[in-house]
Amino acid sequence: MLMRTVGSISDLTNIRGELVRGDTCSDHGVLISSSRSAEWYLGFTPGAVFFTWNCGTKMIYGQSLSAADYSCSGLGTYAINIEFSSTVVSFSDSTCGSLTLAETLAGSSSALYVYVGADNDLGASKWNALRIWGEPSWNPDDSRSPTIQPVLNPTPQPTYRPTPEPSVPWPVASVVDEFDAFDEKLWDTPCAGCSFNASTLLVSGDSQLMRSRGAFSHLTRLKGSLVKDAYCNDHALIVSTSPVMEWSWAPGTGAVRLMWNCGSKYLSGQTNSVYQACSSYQAYTVVGSFSTSEVAFSDDECGSLSLDDSLVSSDPLLYVWIGADDDSGTATWNYLSIWGSMTWDPDDSRVPTVDPSHAPSHLPVLQPTAQSSVQKTFTPSPEPTMPLGDALVSDNFTAFDSGLWLDQCVGCSYLEHGGGLSVAGDSQAMRTIGLLEGLYHVEGVLIRAGSCSDHFVYISTNPQLSWSWSSSAGTVKAAWNCGYKYLYGSTLSSTAVCSSEGTYTIDVSVVKDKVTFADDKCGVLSLPDSLGSNDALYVYLGADNDAAASVWNSVSLWATDITWDPTGSRAPTAQPVLHPTTQPVLSPSPHPTVSLGVATFVDAFDVFQDGLWDTQCTGCAYANSSLYISGDSQLMRSEGTFTGLTHLRGVLVKGKSSRQLCRDNSSSAKW
Repeated sequence: MLMRTVGSISDLTNIRGELVRGDTCSDHGVLISSSRSAEWYLGFTPGAVFFTWNCGTKMIYGQSLSAADYSCSGLGTYAINIEFSSTVVSFSDSTCGSLTLAETLAGSSSALYVYVGADNDLGASKWNALRIWGEPSWNPDDSRSPTIQPVLNPTPQPTYRPTPEPSVPWPVASVVDEFDAFDEKLWDTPCAGCSFNASTLLVSGDSQLMRSRGAFSHLTRLKGSLVKDAYCNDHALIVSTSPVMEWSWAPGTGAVRLMWNCGSKYLSGQTNSVYQACSSYQAYTVVGSFSTSEVAFSDDECGSLSLDDSLVSSDPLLYVWIGADDDSGTATWNYLSIWGSMTWDPDDSRVPTVDPSHAPSHLPVLQPTAQSSVQKTFTPSPEPTMPLGDALVSDNFTAFDSGLWLDQCVGCSYLEHGGGLSVAGDSQAMRTIGLLEGLYHVEGVLIRAGSCSDHFVYISTNPQLSWSWSSSAGTVKAAWNCGYKYLYGSTLSSTAVCSSEGTYTIDVSVVKDKVTFADDKCGVLSLPDSLGSNDALYVYLGADNDAAASVWNSVSLWATDITWDPTGSRAPTAQPVLHPTTQPVLSPSPHPTVSLGVATFVDAFDVFQDGLWDTQCTGCAYANSSLYISGDSQLMRSEGTFTGLTHLRGVLVKGKSSRQLCRDNSSSAKW
């Protein structure tokens, strides 16, 4: 059963929704098609892409390709996110992760219909919401044209809970509005959906904003109280260099946005954005903090978000905007306080009189003397305080290094003439064979040869973690997803546009309370994260490439030590020799420089000598003047003891590669 939009939609970029899987085969589906009369069909259809469940399998059917996740059978509420580009579609959800498919329908078709429904053999399937981003072309004879609601409903992220409020008092705010009535001396014009009642600002409707009458210099802080009593009554605070503002959910030059988007809280800077789950219905106290290099958005329930952003670095004049984008009811603001120096129009008679109870003795400076604990959390040194020096271990990917990597991934191969590691296929990763102690830096060189040659490196406490496009406990992931660069922390994530092809040098830094992902083309992403407090971590490296191979040229790891996996089949009895960037070559003389004289005893292993050895070991055998030893822990002891022992010399045959690092013999060792 499918239901179709009244009209077609061009420039389709995103569909998000919420559904409830009530039984194993409550098969929900979203279909986009150039046809007005498409039908439910589990297969390839020209001019259509189908996103659906088939019992316990989540699937995408493109026009000629398909993708499936066979382990998405859980029951419960799912938030889904479908994204379209000119070459790729993706289908992610809050439980099972993401599917990606090479598909050009959204890029090549200017008019697509959206269908929603289900195929349920056992009972009813439930949809809670569906939202569509695109340009609608509604039937001109139809009166049912909807009100467009550009509201995101992202995959919820776990909550991060640092101290939400400064631990020391701030100076008194320059301006406080308790919303008893419209303050024409502070605000330019009331928004169309704004009203005042019982000392509250009530905001109804889409994209409703009110702008400060004047601009602020030395802006350091905003603090407000709001009430979230519906899932999508999306409150917003914006600071901008422009006196003209249109509602947008995306990063934009000259502006920083602090807002809710249904069940998630967003901080959008000039180039990047970060979000976290924050959906409780309650009153919130929110704080926006601005420094020369960073902005932060905290509240007293869900924690804090931060971004590297230089908006206030040159102390520009900034307008303050307040409002909401509410699809279902009314968003409530209780008050707003602003720290900064307001510049008024000299020809305007409406210069406000600051409430004496809040009037400071002087205006606050750009940086208050006392910084909040939240800000301190987010401003550690971006690099380790110790010099990097030489890496503990490096790999130039000339051949598979079994002393460093546990296994060669199925899609991994090595290019001729030391050309690097080639990675082809979905979610292909190699893990270090051992744990890196004190890991604080990973550096790599990679080649982006296609728009979706999605390289990744991730660091984790988990020895068996498969790749996913989401945050994972005890893990930091640095990755490309087509034209975007992502940093996933243990609970938070951040992204930036980074679509150029070419050779990149990347740096992933892990310190006690912060992780960063930098490269030499697109800048730095950072997140608060405590992964660096772990004593030992695994490093994974690979790519998720649907079209062609991704290439890594090298990787280097900075750590204090490496401990080999004691349960791994290749863990050596003694520690293996590491491969640092520069390793001295030892060249001792192959023989003593002075004559040793004749040995006291010599055993040519023709037969067992019971005058020399106490007992023949159970795995020992003699043949062709050699001693063969098979099995675990086989030893023979001399029958007597030696005094004045100075030297042992022997000849052995090592039949396996020295890089194989075998703990136990799977065949005979030969003396």
